Amino acid sequence: MDESLLMLTDDDGKETPFQLLDSFSLDSRRYAVLAPLDQQESGGVLLMRIFPTPEGERYEPIEDEREEQRVFDLFRSDDEDYEFCDAE
Repeated sequence: MDESLLMLTDDDGKETPFQLLDSFSLDSRRYAVLAPLDQQESGGVLLMRIFPTPEGERYEPIEDEREEQRVFDLFRSDDEDYEFCDAE
């Protein structure tokens, strides 16, 4: 399986495939930027915090809006391959 492809399971047990666009550290925490494979046309991304586990890694949504904005801003400033559309 391609390492950039992840299957995440929601609270209802539904699995959704995602492409890992980027991962990085910020303030000693690890983050991932994911794009849902079944909705790539929308261009939206999902920002997740990465927690190490004995089995590998666990991905959880970022709860704090300021933290989420900082993560998005870092991704946006560092990623030259992703095309961003500003909301009006």
